[in-house]
Amino acid sequence: NGTQTPARLVRNIRQLGYRGSVVHYVGMSHYFRLSASDDAYLVGAAGDPLCLPARNWHHAYFAECARLGFAPIASLSYEVLAQHCPDDWQQRDYLGAPARTAWDPRSTLLSPANTTAMAWLRSAAEAFAGLMIDAGVAVRFQVGEPWWWIFADGRICLYDAAAQAAFGGDPPPIA
Repeated sequence: NGTQTPARLVRNIRQLGYRGSVVHYVGMSHYFRLSASDDAYLVGAAGDPLCLPARNWHHAYFAECARLGFAPIASLSYEVLAQHCPDDWQQRDYLGAPARTAWDPRSTLLSPANTTAMAWLRSAAEAFAGLMIDAGVAVRFQVGEPWWWIFADGRICLYDAAAQAAFGGDPPPIA
């Protein structure tokens, strides 16, 4: 939670009575570095996947966890704020509509079949693991939400170009 200092957040966790493991969910919007691309700012450029404020915050968070005896687990989402996601990384339904959550602003889900998107997520996971190592805590990592999005009406988002290629071409529509 970037609206609180790591020391306050971890102190609150402890004061609520928690001990041992603590899952830290790294969600869709506040950790990544953006690069200008035409009229948008997108994730996925070469170099550090983390923006400097997120890198500094997480460094302090993992260090505070170590200081108070917590064993953090970093959980990285396959979800990205839609306005910052490269178009071809997004899952799509059989009509071509991109996967969208109900969040405001909307987020999208990365296609597990898109090797570029997965390489970017892997680089983010490695960055968080490095911060955990630097803090002196064991690297404990959880992959969050590696699934295919399904709209409320049942349409599955299994039809982006990378998924179609991985599944052998032209899959039948699953309405």
